[in-house]
Amino acid sequence: MKHWFFSLLLFSLSGLSHSQSTKLLDSLLVNLQENTVSNKDVEMSFLISYDCIVNNLTKSQVLYEKLIKSKVVKEKVKLGDLNEKLALVYYLKGKYSESFKLHKEAIELYTKSNDLTSKANAMAQMAYEGKKRNLKSSIE
Repeated sequence: MKHWFFSLLLFSLSGLSHSQSTKLLDSLLVNLQENTVSNKDVEMSFLISYDCIVNNLTKSQVLYEKLIKSKVVKEKVKLGDLNEKLALVYYLKGKYSESFKLHKEAIELYTKSNDLTSKANAMAQMAYEGKKRNLKSSIE
């Protein structure tokens, strides 16, 4: 009985997190429509769960594109992180060349910031995605 209750508790908590992420995504999109983007919005965008991004690809694409274009982000590492999020969205939507370009931009930003860990992660993600598809199509 204890195991059943614990499993139910974990399942409900994971659903709550996804629900909160979806609400967060929607509220950030409202802020963007009202042209009231702040650094706090950028920080909050990093809290959106992977599941939420995958289940809301179009909304996620709009969010990350607008955050990048807003010029609110001044730190190269954070801008690289936004590029990585958008690269994931493009990859999942089958837009491989756009994903590849964003990974390259992120790697350049991480290099300028001397953030070797983020650079290595971006390179590994780009290599993994390249292996999962035809690399020639991603370079075009």
